[in-house]
Amino acid sequence: MLSEIQRFLNKRALKKQPKPLRKPPLSLEQSKWVGILFDATSIEHIEATTKFVEQLRSKGKQVRLLAYVNDKSKEIALPFPYFSKAEVNFLHIPSSNTVENFMTQTFDVLFVMHPKSTPLFEYITALTDARLKVGPFSLTKDTFDFMVDMSGHSALHYFINQVEFFLSKMKPSREAQVVEQKTVVEQEELVAA
Repeated sequence: MLSEIQRFLNKRALKKQPKPLRKPPLSLEQSKWVGILFDATSIEHIEATTKFVEQLRSKGKQVRLLAYVNDKSKEIALPFPYFSKAEVNFLHIPSSNTVENFMTQTFDVLFVMHPKSTPLFEYITALTDARLKVGPFSLTKDTFDFMVDMSGHSALHYFINQVEFFLSKMKPSREAQVVEQKTVVEQEELVAA
């Protein structure tokens, strides 16, 4: 667990970094370039993310992945770019060329595929140029444009279902929106009403 001091110092370091200029957001349908930041420590997360990537690519999207592996080993065989715990400092700030390369890319949509917000992922998200940033609920309201409340859910399938449903129904805005916990069936009933 991060101590309050670590969180404070992480946020302070982030404030010193220049943020990318933001362009108006695009809908998921309009987007062409998609970035996905996810935790590849769990095989379930890898499988769910890979399936989501295949769906996006089948719709003609160019997808770039960046995975985090919560392991100090630097030699892990994964079929996509990743960084490990060994490349993250005490303040949860990454020091990896792989991360730097990802953060210099420009995306129409950036997905942070994780059940909960973490200072590490928030740091990378804040410094990545994306028109629309989508991730788990965070108390740092300016990190994401669209947030999914994952409390009570740890499966990425839930996150993906929520994101697909709401992004297909809405036009993005600059203010973060929190998705209430409702099943997709309840949400469809609300839209139909």
